[in-house]
Amino acid sequence: QRSKSTPQVIKMHFKPNCTEVLNDTWLFSTARDLSDGREEKSWLIDHCGTQERIGYIQDLETLSEIGLDGILRKYGDVFSLEPHMMDAMIEYFDIWDKLRVCCGRQMSKYWR
Repeated sequence: QRSKSTPQVIKMHFKPNCTEVLNDTWLFSTARDLSDGREEKSWLIDHCGTQERIGYIQDLETLSEIGLDGILRKYGDVFSLEPHMMDAMIEYFDIWDKLRVCCGRQMSKYWR
């Protein structure tokens, strides 16, 4: 069990049971496109409380337009990260993204 002073962030790939999520929790989610992202945000506001609890809804449409670096910069804005922290996060995810594509579940089925 965590203390009340420890913030909590949840990255969801499903709709949460908001009665089980603490009030100081930031909610993050993923959507297919901008329209689905707006629907997801609306659902979260209606079921989980105020807009302030929603950290970021990442949609694949925006991801394809601005790339991983752009999405990471959006996350950096949400968490008010300093430039050196952003640089470290971008470096980490650059390596992670290569591993995810080459060796993870998203690897081509023909390459396995």
